[in-house]
Amino acid sequence: MAKKKRYPRKKSNIFTKKQKIVLFIVLLIFIFSIFLSVLVIKQNRKILDVAYYRLPQTVTDSLTKQIKKSYSGKIRFKVLPADTELSQNRALRYDLLFTWNGARADLLAEKAVVLSSSLYTQIPSSERKLGIVKGKERMLPLLYDHYEVSFLKEISKKTGTVPEDWNTFMQYLHKDASGKYAIPFFAAGADNRTLLAFVGALAESLTGSAGYGHLTALVKNVSSLDTVIDEPFGKLSDGKTSATLRSVLDLIASWQNAGIMHKTWFDGSEADVASFMKDTITAAVFMPLSEHRLLSLSTLHRFEASHFPVNAAVTNHSLIAPAVVLISYNTNPLFSDTITSLISLQTQETLSTETKLAPASSQAEAYDRQADDVRYWAASYTGGPVPDLMNASFTSLHQADILAEEIRKYLEK
Repeated sequence: MAKKKRYPRKKSNIFTKKQKIVLFIVLLIFIFSIFLSVLVIKQNRKILDVAYYRLPQTVTDSLTKQIKKSYSGKIRFKVLPADTELSQNRALRYDLLFTWNGARADLLAEKAVVLSSSLYTQIPSSERKLGIVKGKERMLPLLYDHYEVSFLKEISKKTGTVPEDWNTFMQYLHKDASGKYAIPFFAAGADNRTLLAFVGALAESLTGSAGYGHLTALVKNVSSLDTVIDEPFGKLSDGKTSATLRSVLDLIASWQNAGIMHKTWFDGSEADVASFMKDTITAAVFMPLSEHRLLSLSTLHRFEASHFPVNAAVTNHSLIAPAVVLISYNTNPLFSDTITSLISLQTQETLSTETKLAPASSQAEAYDRQADDVRYWAASYTGGPVPDLMNASFTSLHQADILAEEIRKYLEK
């Protein structure tokens, strides 16, 4: 039987050259979309590392709750040891750092991300400058504490006013309170930060913003009180008389000798403050708002909190109101959303309510009148809010402690 002739099969040409190109492009797009999806998933899973440095627990607890609400990924929180000096390199391990503003914060923010100007729209111009480091906005203020003077209401009711300027303050201490109360004026000077803040507030009151700025620069990382005690840092209201640390400390010593301040107020504790205010032994107390919040309402209702009285003859003043600031070291847009949420009206109101401090936002509702007053003063003072002397001048707590102890020894003489 004859075999049938076999013909070779024709190669099928299902896709044209043009179709192959289209398929190749589609395949590339598909692979690229998978890559993008993986990248997005990876970004969404990015761990947010948050660090707190030398902040009160009430502040860290409140910030932690708000950060958890704003970020859906994994978060690692770290409270850094307060007695250890935080270096720039260690700070860079974290995405967000929260601390008090001042010399140490300025140092840590040098390598921080430049923040968007849109974050500052609710912050008055006098306050925005505190976040500028190396000419760029690298710190965002969130809350303000404040070194206040609480005056006894029964005296202010008789005089008709709470002392706000130097002259009425001197009358309050030397005439209205002296001889009627065992300790007309008191502060918890055993706390180094409060002691230095008191010296700084008094210096600012007498010499204004410029004088305070020069003082903070003068004592910055100073090794000994003797090296700076006679260095002028500003002018008094007559424009001629120089102010020095010696003249400020001698003024305090004169109050001690005259019975205006307790002779050993510099060894006084927060417990002493609470006791003296409760028993109406003192007529005026210098303290931070954060410490004010720890006192009982039955004690507080007898006192009226105000800013430290200023010399009205000196035109420009700053408010001693240290700020809780945010510093960012990561440009991840997901983290940016968290930063934005912390300055939002709702979060600012919550932070103020939970910490009882003043919100940085000019539009958010403050916890109470005291917190609202602090925010108002921070915005209205020409020099804006500035950190207390310890935070403003020192990157090392050890050096600040040395200066505080030498001031105590000087006042003991």
